[in-house]
Amino acid sequence: MVESTKQQIDQVLSEIESLKSIINQNKTMLYQVSLPIHCRIPYLLMGMVVWVFSFLFYFLTVYHGTYDAIPSHVRGTLHITMVVLGIILLPLMVKLWGDSLKKQNNELSLERALNSLVSFRIFTFEFPVGVIGLVFAIYFYLHIDPYYTIPIFAIIFGLRHILIGCVAENYQWSISGYWFLTTALFVALDPIPAPLAVGLTFGCGFLLLAVSTLLAGKYYG
Repeated sequence: MVESTKQQIDQVLSEIESLKSIINQNKTMLYQVSLPIHCRIPYLLMGMVVWVFSFLFYFLTVYHGTYDAIPSHVRGTLHITMVVLGIILLPLMVKLWGDSLKKQNNELSLERALNSLVSFRIFTFEFPVGVIGLVFAIYFYLHIDPYYTIPIFAIIFGLRHILIGCVAENYQWSISGYWFLTTALFVALDPIPAPLAVGLTFGCGFLLLAVSTLLAGKYYG
């Protein structure tokens, strides 16, 4: 009787250890995937592109007086260029991210990385925040002022970055997340020209993560 009870206890303890091992493995996977070093080049590219187009639209708006006064063919050319760059940069950034993951760990495939980032606890937070943010953005765009879609999307980005920073226990994600939130409130409460608002929130937010990661890698390995 005593021997049987001892075997059952040992079996339960073994199962607990196995469960803890699985949990730690998943946590390690999420931590490795979420390291901002994998995103520093993509974020650097995104930040530079955002600021280039923000400056161009701001300069043209000031030169012509209003955004609507910019010649339609100039606006069309810039919009097409943005779309083409997006089509080119998106797969390039995904490839850079995947190559960086492989360099760190050969077992980290892009598919496993995406599955880790869309885990239950992350998805259950991101999905409602994204849906609510999108609804507010559409409402403000159609009924109030399209300008306020900028701070709304910046808040969504900020919450997402802070979430990743908390889950992965990484301060660089959190810093950029708080930048998105702070600048979103700033441009919402004290409106500035829309191109500058985009550059300040998204352009600087992307560059902040890239630069802080580069500095962390330089001074802390």
